[in-house]
This record gives sequence, structure tokens and C-alpha cells, in this order.
Amino acid sequence: MKLRYFVAIKVVSEAVEELKKFYRDNFSTELSVKNVHLTLVAPFFLKESSDEDELVKKVKEIKVYPFTAKLTGLDFFEQKGRKILYTKAEPENNFLELAERVKIALKSSVEMDIGPYTNGIVPIFKAHVTLDYDFGEIIPETFFDILFPVKKISLFKEESGTWKEL
Repeated sequence: MKLRYFVAIKVVSEAVEELKKFYRDNFSTELSVKNVHLTLVAPFFLKESSDEDELVKKVKEIKVYPFTAKLTGLDFFEQKGRKILYTKAEPENNFLELAERVKIALKSSVEMDIGPYTNGIVPIFKAHVTLDYDFGEIIPETFFDILFPVKKISLFKEESGTWKEL
């Protein structure tokens, strides 16, 4: 079985705690997502001509110009019959530019995993933080902005069904 990876920005613990509180207060349940992050490059496989050490090195070489991100509101999309709840992230242009630089840096090393997507098509990048992968509630109209610093990107690898940061 091929190993899967993805590149993301981890949301700092203070912001995660605010999200957890919001979720408990509005849905009377715990936040289902354990690894709260903003995906820059969706899950992918390494090409046979590449190796993990090379991948780690490429990711570490990508310069991140620090900025403050803001989670601004809730929305959802559907993927393979599941309603996925997320919070929007701004400034969208900063995330888009960083995602593009990551894609360019890794382009020769990776092959996208199209399995999780409806019709086998990886969606266009949209800066967001997923909160629930099978949401069945009504989305509340109010959401308080949550700020968090963006200082670095992280590479994750799937091991035994869970994602571990490399």
C-alpha cells in the first residue's frame, strides 16, 4: 500500500480551544476533527522517483512569510454524499499564494490521491479549516472571528490510519 502525505498549516492550540468551545456551545457535542489544520496540498502519494527524505527537505525549504489568519464563518460542501462543515479562512490570497508555492515545489515529486473526491476530481483550493466530515446539523448564523498566527507549514504522513506530523 502506498503511503499518503499532505501539507498543511496547523491551527495553534488557543484557536483550536476556541473552536472546540464554539462547537460544544452550538452543537452540544465535541469537535469531531482531531488534527485541526488548513490543508495547502490535499493528500498525495510520492512518485516512484522520489523519496520521503527529499519530500521533507523540499517542504522545509519553502519560505513562509508570517501573517495573522482569521477564521470568519461557517459553511459546508458535499463530498461523496457527506456534508462537510468548515470555517472560512482569511486572508484567502495569502493562503492561495502559499498553496501555489508548495504545489510548485512538490510538483515533480507527488501524485495526487483522487480517491476521496466525488468524480475523482481534486477540488479547487479554498482556504478553510474542516470541523466535521459528516455534519447533520443546521449551521448557526453567528460565528465569532478567531485569529491565529501562520508561521510555518507542516508535512503529514498517514500511518496506521492516523496522520502524523513529520
